[in-house]
Amino acid sequence: FEVGELIGERRAWDRIVKAETARENASEVRRAFNIYTTNLNFNPEKYVYSGSAEEKKRMIREDKMPTAVDVIRSDLDARDLYRNMVQTKLEDAKAEYLFQAKQVGENNGDVD
Repeated sequence: FEVGELIGERRAWDRIVKAETARENASEVRRAFNIYTTNLNFNPEKYVYSGSAEEKKRMIREDKMPTAVDVIRSDLDARDLYRNMVQTKLEDAKAEYLFQAKQVGENNGDVD
């Protein structure tokens, strides 16, 4: 390992943590999903393959079976994407509500 490389990686990690903390402070949804994800427990030594037997055989023959680390990383990435989707939908709903409330207010309560 190069010391400079490790320092650079540590700085990058610190920036990521700082940015995520700021996003958590701005969003209770993000904070809740992150707490949930942080408290998940995975066994880094094994996982249960859920595909078909034929697919599993093919992947073994081609030496393409994912490692436990690959599966865990994929699962966590999927959870992050789901969190972001939920957060976006909630923000969209809030923006639409505020827009409609403003429209109603400007029309003195008259709704078309």
